[in-house]
Amino acid sequence: MTDKLNEASLSRLYKKMQTLNVGMISAFRGDKTVSQNKLNNLSLKAKLLSDGFDVTKIYGSYIENYGSENEQVVSEESFFVVETDKSPSVFDKLPEYGNMYDQDLSLIHISEPTRRYAIS
Repeated sequence: MTDKLNEASLSRLYKKMQTLNVGMISAFRGDKTVSQNKLNNLSLKAKLLSDGFDVTKIYGSYIENYGSENEQVVSEESFFVVETDKSPSVFDKLPEYGNMYDQDLSLIHISEPTRRYAIS
């Protein structure tokens, strides 16, 4: 399932965060072209859906290479990923995909007990 995030769906995503394991990830990189980033994100989305995750497109920004001379703010399309009974654990798969797409981190929220992880 793929949804586009809008104001009406924020409440639904928040409720999922209360009861399910979720994460956020992107395949965008500041050193790639827009075309490369879109292709990489399309590939990531296909992998997530194939794994059985629910996926919602979100937009945001991030400071890549924080604290280095190559530090830059990047606006990017990302994915809000929800673990389902058909998917593997977000705790296992998101870091794997983060490494695959050279991401600085992926965010993971484990519902029970409520914990948040930023994994690089």
